[in-house]
Amino acid sequence: AARVADILPEYPSPAVLSVPRYGALFPGAHFGDATAPPSDPLTQALGPAARPELSGASNAWAVDASRSSSRHPLLASDPHLWLSAPGVWYLADLGAEGLSAIGGTLPGVPLVLIGHNTRLGWGLTTANVDDQDLFIEQLNPSDPNQYLTPLGWADFETRRVRIEVAGGEALVETVRATRHGPVLGEDMLGEGSVTPEGYVAALAWTALVEEDRSYSAALDLMRAESIEAAIEAAAGVVAPAQVLTLADESGVALHMAGRVPRRSPDSAARGRIPAPGWKSENDWQGFFPASAAPSVVSPEEGAVATANNRLSDAPFPRHISHDWAPPYRIRRLEKELAERRFHSRDSFQALQNDTVSEMARSVVPLIARDLWWREGQPAASGQRAEALALLAEWNGEMDRHSPEPLIFLEWMRWLTRRLALDELGGLLAQVSGPRPVFVERVFRDVDGAGIWCDIDKTPQIEPCSLAAEQALDDALTRLTRDYGSDIAGWRWGEAHSAIHRHMPFGFVPGLGLLFNIEHETSGSNHTLMRGAGEGGERDPFRNVHASGLRLVLDFADLDRSLGMISTGQSGHPFSQWYDHLADAWARGDAIALSRSMEEARSGSVGTLRVLPRATP
Repeated sequence: AARVADILPEYPSPAVLSVPRYGALFPGAHFGDATAPPSDPLTQALGPAARPELSGASNAWAVDASRSSSRHPLLASDPHLWLSAPGVWYLADLGAEGLSAIGGTLPGVPLVLIGHNTRLGWGLTTANVDDQDLFIEQLNPSDPNQYLTPLGWADFETRRVRIEVAGGEALVETVRATRHGPVLGEDMLGEGSVTPEGYVAALAWTALVEEDRSYSAALDLMRAESIEAAIEAAAGVVAPAQVLTLADESGVALHMAGRVPRRSPDSAARGRIPAPGWKSENDWQGFFPASAAPSVVSPEEGAVATANNRLSDAPFPRHISHDWAPPYRIRRLEKELAERRFHSRDSFQALQNDTVSEMARSVVPLIARDLWWREGQPAASGQRAEALALLAEWNGEMDRHSPEPLIFLEWMRWLTRRLALDELGGLLAQVSGPRPVFVERVFRDVDGAGIWCDIDKTPQIEPCSLAAEQALDDALTRLTRDYGSDIAGWRWGEAHSAIHRHMPFGFVPGLGLLFNIEHETSGSNHTLMRGAGEGGERDPFRNVHASGLRLVLDFADLDRSLGMISTGQSGHPFSQWYDHLADAWARGDAIALSRSMEEARSGSVGTLRVLPRATP
């Protein structure tokens, strides 16, 4: 269990080690072949280690008047989602009776999800709430239409779903549900590998409750004129749970919105693994009240910040989540916000484009220390010496024009493999890629994690410096193969190009050149200008997950606020507005977000009116 805590750490607090072995929860049950290929086509096409993680991530921060050069609050928000063409986000100024808001929307959603009205500004980040549980339900051997509950056998709830298909026959499916939620079928999302024969998996999720008022709460938030009113509106949010960063003329605040399941202290699974559905101690006991959500209003420091980091130190079952983002982005935010006495709109924009990796600054000295010098003598020559010399002078900036980010992250990728392969074998694909928290634990020997450096199939005990040296050689060999032998000519941007892929034509050979949008980018997974890599072996560092929207709100004059999206305002690939903002986004530029109709008309190229189809 301690070694599992190394490779899958609950960072930065100690890992929970009291979770039982999964198979022990189902005595006598027979599991199928867990190594069978996944049925989902994306994983089949790319391989399990190559599937990109499309979860949400974000940065948001704000300072009050006491920390602002203009003596008015400032707020910045940049949500991180998968990159696509057209982009996920759309800039809009919404006006209706009793409503006026401008900022980032999702096409088809009549909400400004990140933006401001005349008095209040708001940003969003993913709260990482553990709001889903998978329950393994036992089927009645005598009646497959029943499943086991604490009170005995119960009938599945069923409903017929009809999906009309243009030009073809309609699809008709029967959807089953248990008391926990809908039954997943046909190895959906790979749950078949953890479901024994004679059982099915059912999903419990906060978003499936009937009394979901999240839309109404979002509308109330857009109408709110104060931080207090915004927090009151947020009480109606169910899912997905978000952290609200708020600002008005009175100050700034951070508040989590969304339902958190109340699990039993007696739960064996604790929300970390699928649970036997017939045991009442695994059932949710309702939800925690909105008043229990983490919240801070008008802090003495005059600043709030969030980067998907831990929100609460409360133990299970009040824990909110077992899974938080590594702390590198929040460390950078804390450092940069604290180092300036006063901030401005321009400094906030610069911070959104910050590409310094606190992760690299933490890890490089750990893994390179013994290689830089050994007993007072240089430890390397040739290409290895050149790479180590570059890293010795590097400040951790993930600049697209530099070779150091490429050398470092490829080294980290191979080092993770060197450390874990002999222990994990075929399971390595589940944890492959640069895993900095794991590497830090190993090289700092946290709770004995240094044992990963030893190759358990040899009689001698190998030091961590040997794994680091061999991994660096592996990395340089691979980079030489792909980018040539001249290290000075290597560029991070060549490997870290951001691809905004069109669905579906962006995946078609040849058509992708017409429909996709691509730019070389700086930053990385652990910088404020975030760009998560694709994973896999072919293009491990391709940027597929980044800040498709950036907003900076200035309460000195809200019409001086800044915004940017990653592609363009049109979804039509042959429109000049399909990608007209892409170059500016890649440079880190922004455009004015003014609600002034006079400014809008002065810069407009025309007016498009979209009207309902006339009724016959």
